[in-house]
Amino acid sequence: MELINGKKYSPTIIGKNIDYNICILKIKPFKIVKLLKFNSKDLKTGKIVILQ
Repeated sequence: MELINGKKYSPTIIGKNIDYNICILKIKPFKIVKLLKFNSKDLKTGKIVILQ
């Protein structure tokens, strides 16, 4: 997995729901990852979302 800032991580799948085509991934960054603000209008199939 590669974030917008170019950093690469190996994610672990925490959960998934095939019916809704979503999954929850966990990464262990070496330092704090800056999160972006968004709303539900920004979400589309295939977009990566990080929630904390």
